[in-house]
Amino acid sequence: RHGVDLGKRKFPMKGSYRSKFGLLTREELRNSPSRQHGISFQNECVLRMDAIKWISKAGESLKMEQMSIATASVYFHRLYCRYSFKDYDRELVACTCLFLAGKTEETRKKLDDVVDHFNYVIHCRVKGKTKRPSKSSQEFKQFRAKVIEMEAVLMEALEFKFYVAHPYPLLISNLRKLFPDKDGVHGKDLGGQKGLAQLAWFFVNDSLRTTLCLTHPPQKIALAAIYLALKNKRFDYDKEFKREGKPWCEDFNSSENEVKGIAESILDAYSKEQKARESKTVPGYVILAYALIATCLYC
Repeated sequence: RHGVDLGKRKFPMKGSYRSKFGLLTREELRNSPSRQHGISFQNECVLRMDAIKWISKAGESLKMEQMSIATASVYFHRLYCRYSFKDYDRELVACTCLFLAGKTEETRKKLDDVVDHFNYVIHCRVKGKTKRPSKSSQEFKQFRAKVIEMEAVLMEALEFKFYVAHPYPLLISNLRKLFPDKDGVHGKDLGGQKGLAQLAWFFVNDSLRTTLCLTHPPQKIALAAIYLALKNKRFDYDKEFKREGKPWCEDFNSSENEVKGIAESILDAYSKEQKARESKTVPGYVILAYALIATCLYC
């Protein structure tokens, strides 16, 4: 049988993962179902990170909006808090998450197109093959059928709660509150600091490679992205606005240590990617970004 083993569906949640998708503690995350199958926490982080990159690349290829890609990423993280990576193939799950997110975010794409673009990412960009399975091939049809069955598993794992709150809207509103009299948040002025919002947006994108969406609310992630953007631009907000030592993040009911901790988790994603591929070529921008931002973070 080429379909998904629906017998693996289990209720209630495996492990200690709570229903209704309440935020997890670090301990709960470290005791995910994958640990029962001998997959270390470090390896699980890499498995998640790779799959989120596939989702992102396939979503971009399909010209899907970032919100849909982000929703698919959260779906992926949530499913593997309930199941082990040995329960379901992550390529199949990632493709299914992208297909379902397209529907829930009202950016629907045809299933054949989602599978085709996802196959392109996996076969051509990841595995280095020259061709991907054609839509008329048996391999394509089998994978397509599996996605349909996997969608039922995914929806049950999500408890049919498809809405996901993302940091992106909060990112913009927070920046407008921080710089009410500046028009350079999007790249024009801001005391010579161009593109702050765009840079912070990129950091939110990178946060999806981590499990921060499972452990922290969107507002905290948005603040951490702003913090990294400010540090990267070497913009001294406290000095610029003469706040007399009061951390800017207190205006958003957050402590500086909490925001900095989340920011470090985002940076840690670059470090994990580099360490996991020591024998392979790591893109230069990844190493450069990590080095520059880490330096700014601790200066």
